[in-house]
Amino acid sequence: MIHTTHRSTEAPSILAMRVGPLVEEQHAVLLWVHTGSASFDAGGLHVVLGEGCALWVPPGVEHRTGTEAGSVVFPFLLRLDALPGVLGVVHIVHVPPGWGDWLVHRWDDNSYTSDALPDADLLLRLVAHPNASASPKAGYPDALPMPRSREALAVARTLLDDPTITHDLARFAARERVSAKTLQRQFHRETGTTFALWRRRARIGLAVRRLSQGHPVAPTGREIGYRTTAGFSRAFRRVVGVPPREFRSGVAHADAVHARVGSVSTSPTPRHDAPARRVPRIPARTFWGTVGDRHELMWVFRGTVVLRIGRERRTLRRGQALWVSAGVAHDAEFEAGAVMLTVGRLPGHLPVENRMVDVVEFPDEYESFLLHTMLAEFSLFRPDRGRGAFVRELFHRTFPVAGREPRELGGVIGDIAATLRRDPSDARSLAAWADRFGTSATELGAAFVSRTGESFPRWRARIRMDVARERLQHGRAPGTLHTELGYSSQAVFTRAFTAAHGISPGAYQRRESRWLEVPASEH
Repeated sequence: MIHTTHRSTEAPSILAMRVGPLVEEQHAVLLWVHTGSASFDAGGLHVVLGEGCALWVPPGVEHRTGTEAGSVVFPFLLRLDALPGVLGVVHIVHVPPGWGDWLVHRWDDNSYTSDALPDADLLLRLVAHPNASASPKAGYPDALPMPRSREALAVARTLLDDPTITHDLARFAARERVSAKTLQRQFHRETGTTFALWRRRARIGLAVRRLSQGHPVAPTGREIGYRTTAGFSRAFRRVVGVPPREFRSGVAHADAVHARVGSVSTSPTPRHDAPARRVPRIPARTFWGTVGDRHELMWVFRGTVVLRIGRERRTLRRGQALWVSAGVAHDAEFEAGAVMLTVGRLPGHLPVENRMVDVVEFPDEYESFLLHTMLAEFSLFRPDRGRGAFVRELFHRTFPVAGREPRELGGVIGDIAATLRRDPSDARSLAAWADRFGTSATELGAAFVSRTGESFPRWRARIRMDVARERLQHGRAPGTLHTELGYSSQAVFTRAFTAAHGISPGAYQRRESRWLEVPASEH
């Protein structure tokens, strides 16, 4: 039986951040504004971008990023063999509506997928699209996506007809005779954003039209539902990237803004003009089994994922998360459209109870905060203070005995996993490890089977395969890996890798490097 813990609907705040100066000598960088707004300085260009825009920075170019409070920016690093055309200069990229989930999926590390990902070159094609420009005045008009469900569509049309209406989500839901949770899910599923963010973008889209026609700032803010000019200015800057007065005076061009906020349309189905702008699909796929040396919080961002942890099998749906303990083998099956992310990690030596772990269900309001938490863990986009506090607090709530003495064997397994990841050629036997930690081989062997669902030799082989994939992805020659991983010969390693993955080490390396190269048609 799965026990579900529901957290408060009020997510912790996301702090403003300043990152840089940074220079990536070997990688190009795509800085995509998922939520809120951010300022960028790169290659002599200073620009403030809102949701749905990104900045492309070629290798070797110094850049700085500043995010507003509540904002989330994804940094993509891409290794390129050549920089044809617009890829060689700093420029703004306009991300089409509906691409957000696919970009989150592409940002997530795909080193464990057993299926070659389709549309591997779409990210570079997006960057090199003719609508990309080195000037913030360039753009293209796209429709603000409208929901399709009867209830959500009725609410959306009401807000467009009268943006001054102050009803909250619960009141609109009561009017449409559905629950607030159902209405929120309709907006999320059908527009790619929450009700609150959709309302803000709709209001600001209407403001853009009025300001472009020369209307004053203060009356425009009141006409779209903001009680104060200061509140209107904050919302406008967060979505558009510049204050409304600057926009009205001509510092920002209306075309660029339409690319960021979308032009308002009452059509329930957004139109995409060019084939290159069609929303990419996220395929159904499986992940090879892996063994981590840290406790990891896994969160389903979209869709449904079947996660096998040791001997247990869990089905997780959007918004649900659970801890995977260090040293425990796990793999996953993803339905089409599903995305699961590692939100945070903690050291594997922290002991955990040997019991069924609760599933934590996060409400939609936590989405931006969880993405921010993940980025703070795995990138340089992290606040100066408070990093990791949320993940640690959740871990200690889930495992209240964590950190206490005496040390449990769960922590010992995490230590062994960390050691083998550093040196997978370590050939110590189970008895040697048991002696190292002051226990018997029988007790340690039973702990491995109980906690990981596997014997020690099979578990160690999984770790070696994990490290093999990582090193192949980083360009290590397949013929040199066998000694590093503890195999007696290259032939033995190749047979083991092929048996585990269905392809040879060389074929795996070629497949995983494909999406990092500029497609031939772009040269």
